[in-house]
Amino acid sequence: MTLPENVVCVRIFGSMARGDYDSLSDADVLVVVRDRSGKVPEQAIFDCLEPIVRRPPSISWYGRKRLGEMFKNGHLFAWHLFNESISVFGPNNIEELFGRPLPYRDALTDIRSFETIFDGIPNAIRICPQNAIYELGLLYVCVRNIAMSASWHLCGQPNFSRYAPFEVGHKPLTLTVEEYEHVMSCRMASQRGTPIAFIPTQDTALRLCDLIVPWLKGLREELEDNAQ
Repeated sequence: MTLPENVVCVRIFGSMARGDYDSLSDADVLVVVRDRSGKVPEQAIFDCLEPIVRRPPSISWYGRKRLGEMFKNGHLFAWHLFNESISVFGPNNIEELFGRPLPYRDALTDIRSFETIFDGIPNAIRICPQNAIYELGLLYVCVRNIAMSASWHLCGQPNFSRYAPFEVGHKPLTLTVEEYEHVMSCRMASQRGTPIAFIPTQDTALRLCDLIVPWLKGLREELEDNAQ
């Protein structure tokens, strides 16, 4: 395949690399370019991916230096790429470019930042019930990212699955799988504009928020016990 000279590598990651890609998944693609060389025409990337990726990809663009710093800082995204990415162009092993990521040390800080976002969701729903779909989509982002961050300490390795909240910690998520998929569909509707069968009322949206609270509390306690 022919790509512009400033492209260092192209890799698929996430569900396509894990093998659990489905109709709800994003087609996640990493493109690393030489520093200060700028992006390349997306069509060149699409042509490179055409035999593999059949839907429009979600491209994450990085300069080589910036991504290298994330590996050196043990960023969770660096571990995502290290554990769950497959080469389309460039070295087969991403370690050849960036080495092995250092340990992820920001889990508690990252969890607190998502908890802060979560804490504002119920009030936002009360103020503007018409935004319930957007806010529940944000709830999905918070819950999934909290679980992914916590998995570093509680699972022995990071869990990047869409269903990580059911797989992290001793107490499963306090939503049912169906309820969780409802809030997931809210995220897809907000992000992609996809149709949604689940139209939450204000009361339903607030109830779903309330159900998350004991799970967050239990996860926090487990993390504190783990740190001792």
